[in-house]
Amino acid sequence: MPTKKKSKKGDKKKDNIPLSPGKDPMALFNSYSIFCKTTGLETNDSIRSSLTNEENPHFGKRIIIDEGGNSCTATTSNNSRALHKPLGSGDCRALATAILGCGAGMPNLPDGKPVLYTALKELRIWNGKIGNSGASAIAEILRLGGSELQLNFLELMGGRISHHGALDIGRSLSVAVNKSLIVLMLDFNPLGSEGIKNLCRGLRTNSTLKKLSTRHCDIEIDGGGFIGEMLSFSRLALATIDLTSNRLGSSGLSAISQGLLQNKSIKSFKIADNEISAVDLDDIRCFATVLTDHPCLQTVDLSKNRIGVDGALILIPSLSRKNKRITSFLIDTNLPSDIYKALYRTSSGSNGKKKAKKKAKKKKK
Repeated sequence: MPTKKKSKKGDKKKDNIPLSPGKDPMALFNSYSIFCKTTGLETNDSIRSSLTNEENPHFGKRIIIDEGGNSCTATTSNNSRALHKPLGSGDCRALATAILGCGAGMPNLPDGKPVLYTALKELRIWNGKIGNSGASAIAEILRLGGSELQLNFLELMGGRISHHGALDIGRSLSVAVNKSLIVLMLDFNPLGSEGIKNLCRGLRTNSTLKKLSTRHCDIEIDGGGFIGEMLSFSRLALATIDLTSNRLGSSGLSAISQGLLQNKSIKSFKIADNEISAVDLDDIRCFATVLTDHPCLQTVDLSKNRIGVDGALILIPSLSRKNKRITSFLIDTNLPSDIYKALYRTSSGSNGKKKAKKKAKKKKK
């Protein structure tokens, strides 16, 4: 059984104190194995590695399951080739059940209560075939973990999650259901506009999430209205939203802009590569108003969108020298060089100026 590490000060705390079951990753793996055996499910290599690798500096607190590099076979200790079992929805369900400690065959505490794994802070599952069923299992962790399980970071990348899974995740993050999650990343999942609608229905009443990323999620024009509605929630805490590589278009940007005009929390807004053009200049004008009026927006990524010269000229007045709030603005590199220079900004450049000013003041002293 893993033991608590010696404190930095080394005073009064004893070494080799056993971890409680709710903080012991090996106990979690044991519960996971028991549930797999009870349900006739073979344990997954990626989950086993993540739960038993004590060399991980975040061992027990951060669970990372990466199926991206796994082929159908794996090398065993005697150099023979063994079939690798891909991570699926059943594996995800087994892991979630073990974390919650409430499945068939799970060990209980002396008082009969389930062993909730409270040490978990980050859960990342990359390129697993977890689907909507797996997403629903993870949503149960968010919904049932309560105040004891403070999961802060959740990433389900490339998990084949559609609008059905997004609905369960959204519900688990609706008002007062979960207050611990700070970062949610669902990149490379076919959520579609229906999926972002389901997700935003829950998030529009969430006041704790700080970052949302839905890159490459097949979100189309009509998804912009749902995102805009979420952003208009007065108690929203969201500071970063990344919508890169979807198909929101100019109309989608305009609908999102309507929400941003009522928003008071967003600091970073990324909507690169979204088929935004200058077909309707009023859409660009609406976004220009956001750049001028938003109280805390600092970084914007509008790159890989062919807004053209006409669209760029509408944005230039909003990014004049008077607007010192916007520290980073990325734009289409195909624009004429003079227009591109008038719009392009990087936060590193502005920071450099600040450092230079500080050095100058020190020299004067």
